[in-house]
Amino acid sequence: MTTNTTSGVVLEQVLSTLLYEPTPRRPGEHLLFLRWATANPPRTIPLEQTWADSGLPQTNGYFIFRNAMPDDAAAFEQQMRAKLPEPTTSAFAWATSGTPASVQTVLKTKLDNSRPCVDGDTQLSLPPGLETVGFANNAPVLSIRADGFITGFVVTHPALISPQSHPVGLILPVTGSFVGCVQFEGLTSRFAEPPADDSARKNLVNVSIDPHNPLDTQRNFMRFTGAEYLLTESAGAYFITRVS
Repeated sequence: MTTNTTSGVVLEQVLSTLLYEPTPRRPGEHLLFLRWATANPPRTIPLEQTWADSGLPQTNGYFIFRNAMPDDAAAFEQQMRAKLPEPTTSAFAWATSGTPASVQTVLKTKLDNSRPCVDGDTQLSLPPGLETVGFANNAPVLSIRADGFITGFVVTHPALISPQSHPVGLILPVTGSFVGCVQFEGLTSRFAEPPADDSARKNLVNVSIDPHNPLDTQRNFMRFTGAEYLLTESAGAYFITRVS
């Protein structure tokens, strides 16, 4: 899917279904939007109409990340409607092709004081043996925008939100080459020396996880950034200080 800074991304109806795909669509970007309302479906929907950072969007539904585009769009739509709960505001799902199609992860959303947030603790479903990641109940969900147009979403924490900054957290791209991935920055001791006292040295890493292609090293990685932090405990509180 291409981000157009003049008009933004447009979702186009797939045949006569209530599934919509971004146009133009690039190979490997298997994103569909399932419009939940069935009456008077438009031929196209601007991406920005599917989400509101406050209140309800003009058009709600599911952003469905697929491993492949369905051969039978109408059948896939009906299977998704049978498997997914009715959304309050727009929500997210990872699903795979098959007969019938299956849903691996449903990231439900709700409104808390008119703000979208995660509805229920949710674990990202991955093949056995792989490290996974979770989405905490009530974690705020915000759109990520460039030039006013949506490029993705971030699942964050209330303490990390401020009008002057872009919130950090678990990022769900809906444009670009990482559509369908979950990406984030994290601290790990994997590359650090063992702690010598009550403090622990941590490395900052960039992480990307693709539930549909877990063996693809271009989309699944933990990359060392070179930044190190010191995690210390004092009087029952923890502090993080950058050391390099």
